Amino acid sequence: MIDTRIKLFYEVVFSRLAFELARKQEKAFWSAERSIPVDVKGSDTESGVWYAEICLNTKIRPALSISLLPGELRVGIVVPESFIFIGEKDLTPAIVGSFGEALDVTRNLPGHSKLFDRMVSDDPFTANWFVRSIENSLYRDIMVLRLADIARQLWVSVAQVILVHSHQEDTLHGTQENSL
Repeated sequence: MIDTRIKLFYEVVFSRLAFELARKQEKAFWSAERSIPVDVKGSDTESGVWYAEICLNTKIRPALSISLLPGELRVGIVVPESFIFIGEKDLTPAIVGSFGEALDVTRNLPGHSKLFDRMVSDDPFTANWFVRSIENSLYRDIMVLRLADIARQLWVSVAQVILVHSHQEDTLHGTQENSL
């Protein structure tokens, strides 16, 4: 059984993460961030996992996945193949490029989706920082702010790649509505 302090830590971190992401959307200078919200679907305080869908006004949505463990943060985007392969275009290189650095994991998932995952193991995600964060709210706040920033940059960048390329495909095939 996991220590109660760790479960409480995850509850606080994930609650604050959702708050920070929503707060930034309301006040963002980056217009894409306001127009591409996330819908938090849940978290697991036993294993340190948090999950949200990226709202792109479609039935099938990409998702933002976070695993926060002592010594390692994994932030990933789960993208349905229908968003990766648009016409004859494969958006994998563009999605990978939106991470800004090399990816640690790219994996095909059941249900015709692909996971693009990045691991971070330096401060504020080291095991020592994690332990300090359980006892000290300043360490926890710094971790949450950094986590929210990484998550926000990733979800907005990947969503923009999907939206820009799907818009171009619509325009090329004449499915975009004309407006004056």
